Amino acid sequence: ADNIYRMTSDDKDNVVAVLSTARKYVANVQKDPTNPRFRNFRLSNKVFDKITSNAGSMELLKSLNFSVFHSDIDFVASIPLSVDLELLGKVLDKVLATYQHRETVFDVLEGG
Repeated sequence: ADNIYRMTSDDKDNVVAVLSTARKYVANVQKDPTNPRFRNFRLSNKVFDKITSNAGSMELLKSLNFSVFHSDIDFVASIPLSVDLELLGKVLDKVLATYQHRETVFDVLEGG
């Protein structure tokens, strides 16, 4: 949670991008939970490269139970088999909704 607050003060859009991307990956895994193609993804792919370039994003992903490790070729993020996908999806949905509401409040307070 501390990482979320640190990131929101720096760049609100980046937090939403990290959480939204994580949610999309979880949704893909939910469609085919045993397929490693959906559970593992290289951190250098175009979608994830946008995420990894943001300060605090890797810590945020790790706090959501994503594993990060080095393979022979690249760094890889993974959603382990032990992760409760339904619960993780609900958590991401709730955090996104809360953050998006908070973002609206910040915009009002900042006059945006």
